[in-house]
Amino acid sequence: MKKLTIAFAILLLLTGCTKMREKKAQQLITEGKDAFIKGDYAPAYKLFDEAIPLLPDGTQKGEILFESGRAYMLEATKDVAGRKDLLTIAESRYKDADPQLSDDEYRANVAMNLGLVRDRLENYQGAVEAYSQAIALFKMRRDRGEAHQKRAAIYRKWGRIETAKEDYEKAIEKYLDPDRKAKAHRELGNMLAEAGYFDEGMNNLGIAIARFTQPEHKAMVAFDIGLAMERAGRIGDAIANYQNVLTLSQDPLKRSDALNSIGIIYFRAGDFQTADTLFHQALALTPESPQRLVNCGFTELFLGKPDSALVKLTKAIDLDPRIKKTLSSSRELATYFVKFGDSEESRKFRVQLQEKMMPLKLPIPERGQES
Repeated sequence: MKKLTIAFAILLLLTGCTKMREKKAQQLITEGKDAFIKGDYAPAYKLFDEAIPLLPDGTQKGEILFESGRAYMLEATKDVAGRKDLLTIAESRYKDADPQLSDDEYRANVAMNLGLVRDRLENYQGAVEAYSQAIALFKMRRDRGEAHQKRAAIYRKWGRIETAKEDYEKAIEKYLDPDRKAKAHRELGNMLAEAGYFDEGMNNLGIAIARFTQPEHKAMVAFDIGLAMERAGRIGDAIANYQNVLTLSQDPLKRSDALNSIGIIYFRAGDFQTADTLFHQALALTPESPQRLVNCGFTELFLGKPDSALVKLTKAIDLDPRIKKTLSSSRELATYFVKFGDSEESRKFRVQLQEKMMPLKLPIPERGQES
């Protein structure tokens, strides 16, 4: 009888401890979710990780492992220095979550996130495996289409163009929504055009611009077509598509990109006045863009306005010190110094800009570089 009493007491004690552990786990989970919603991802994953050992195996443990992985992955976008370590832990959390879960849809979502984190770690084989698992688990056409599209993007990075094309086409077949179809056509078109399949690429980009329902989305494709035309040497068609962006879009950044791209074409053709006008229009839309300031500075140099150019280039360096590296190897500056290096204005400009460039050096041109 005494032994039974002791055993019962031990059982009650263990039951009480279990309930205390569960209560503590739920408190930690609630606090973790609150932190996650606020965007405080580091406190969130610490709270989730503290809760995980307190949970019994099963669905909830799998769900919190998944939430922990998401918090690590999102924190990696904020913490550049610790990015790789955070992503590696996120990958581990997703892998641990899967065997705890029984719902296939939930497991498919875990696999999608696992594919994303492996992509960011440049583990393309692992990413393909994760997206393949998601394709096998998802039941809805739209979700399977998204997984095919994600896997296609990995194959594209991997250089497996034909396999990527097959996945894009499967995504297009699965989607019913015209905008989702259009997005897949856009990615497929850009991939094919970049890989040298120009006509097929243009065909897909044409389908994308026709299927997108929003003008801003159509503008993105028009810009893509402009870039492809420019690479193919069809400059008139490129300009026409960049101008189409201006017709379709009210977004300052898209309009600035289009004006800047047209300006570059005129600059390369030696029409510095037209390029200067376009670059300044682009700068007016994105006044804090270092690259727009650099382009304006270059055209002003060739138009004989070194003082104004110095102001633009100095401001660009102040906004982004990495511009120094761009200027140190700039063919445009080298050409300017060849053509105008003997003038007093050019010498003054070089001395003043070099002070701003330290410790990097401005390009030292050789005669004949202007050609």
